[in-house]
Amino acid sequence: MARTIIISDLHIDKWHDRSREEAFSHFLSYVKANANRLIINGDILDFPPIDGEELSSRDKRILGELLTLPIFGVEVVYIPGNHDIALRGLPFSLQRIRLVYPRFVFQAGPKKVYVEHGHYYDPLFNGMYDILDGLKKMTGYDLGKIAVDWWKATTRFLQRAKREGKTNEVGVSDSVLFARWEAQAEQLHSKDGYDYVVFGHTHHPQSPSSSESYYINTGDWVDHSTVTEFDEQGCVRQFDWLAEGMRQAAPAR
Repeated sequence: MARTIIISDLHIDKWHDRSREEAFSHFLSYVKANANRLIINGDILDFPPIDGEELSSRDKRILGELLTLPIFGVEVVYIPGNHDIALRGLPFSLQRIRLVYPRFVFQAGPKKVYVEHGHYYDPLFNGMYDILDGLKKMTGYDLGKIAVDWWKATTRFLQRAKREGKTNEVGVSDSVLFARWEAQAEQLHSKDGYDYVVFGHTHHPQSPSSSESYYINTGDWVDHSTVTEFDEQGCVRQFDWLAEGMRQAAPAR
């Protein structure tokens, strides 16, 4: 089946129970049976790990499962997010496994779909990655790398902090904060002609609505288990795997 499935913000290094890993394995079985492409829209885990330790055996096991998808005819497209931005620009090339940054565009039937993690629209960043990239070019790799690693670690620490009340780590209400991604999606839709604009990063799932039929947010696999699926006619549906997908049979190709 010519379906494309998109997930984001897995943060597998934050999964503290075996049940979520088992659910994800069942999800990958669904992908193998129903899709020809899986897009991972950033933040699969902290890379490099903040604590400096190597990846856990569980993390390696999950990554290993993902790397087997091409054997079953599923192309894997990975778009680094802010937690794994160190992977951007990596000269990575395996058959039917692609690492792209910062965006990926594909055709779903007659629909043109734009996918980006979306961290550049977060006020916590405010273009700092671009500034630090410029610093790297002016001062040399070592100093630039130190600055990039420092900023990356700082922002990841802030984002990891538990939210209090109705405001986030930058003191902005969620409704105001989410409007940033909605406004960017509207621009990409109206000015650049994309039928759907897909972001992650916010951990706030959003399926197309009547008022914003073009904007989708792929949620996360921390507080949710969000799956966004495009079929060969360009129709889209979004569901939570733990709430709905586990009950679905995975039909054969």
